[in-house]
Amino acid sequence: MLELKFQPHRITRFRSDNGRGEYNNIEFLSILKESGISFEPAPPYTPHKNGISKRMIQTHNMKARAMMLDCQLPSILWAEAINTANYLHAQSPTAANKGMTPYQKLYGRKPEVSHLRRFGCSAYRLLPASQRRGKFTACVEVVYMVGYVHDSTTLWRLWDADRKHVILASNVRFDEFAKGHEPANMRLDPFDFEKPAANASRQDDASRQGNPVALSTPEDANVADVNAIEASRQVDSDASRQDDAGRQVDADMRWCYDTASYNLRKRP
Repeated sequence: MLELKFQPHRITRFRSDNGRGEYNNIEFLSILKESGISFEPAPPYTPHKNGISKRMIQTHNMKARAMMLDCQLPSILWAEAINTANYLHAQSPTAANKGMTPYQKLYGRKPEVSHLRRFGCSAYRLLPASQRRGKFTACVEVVYMVGYVHDSTTLWRLWDADRKHVILASNVRFDEFAKGHEPANMRLDPFDFEKPAANASRQDDASRQGNPVALSTPEDANVADVNAIEASRQVDSDASRQDDAGRQVDADMRWCYDTASYNLRKRP
């Protein structure tokens, strides 16, 4: 199939370790023989002879481990993490290809990356009408993104935690701020994730310019009131300390005059 898809490239050799039963079996060897591909197994107990493959396996394992630790999804999804790591590696520039991605090297064009999402993030899948329980029940369900589908940029692999299986869907909204172990339904507005960040950035920009900021929510107003009260208390505390220091200086001066311990002169 690969030779039909990529005509200029032809597989001539198949190199692997000396594992019994995985590749070194009658059925697989017969396929290689019919296709004119030579089989080159590595010597026993010498995995370094197949170093390129072993190093790439380690790279994929490290990426998959990092993704699994970040999302906190069940460990049974390790295969999905490995597949996603392999998919992302094909979309990433490499030094071996002089800054090109493996995808671009093979297909001759740059890969599309706008569909990439955080592994294990929460997602809201639109339920078809036939899967809804009633007219006034929820029309979406919470799932988790665990992979991609071939070269499609509008289809994702999603983990349904209730049914314990992976589904494919395209009508999905992602929440990359909520991970697999966090309750995504606790967010106030699951379909508009940029409002809090936009509001915060607008307040920061206005504060740098010295302009007053119109607070949009009662919670913001309460926080602003508390901050104003704390600031006023800090100012009063500083003024009180200055007054105490001034009174102490006056008392020391009076003591010096009374005891005549120092010869003081008036300032000109």
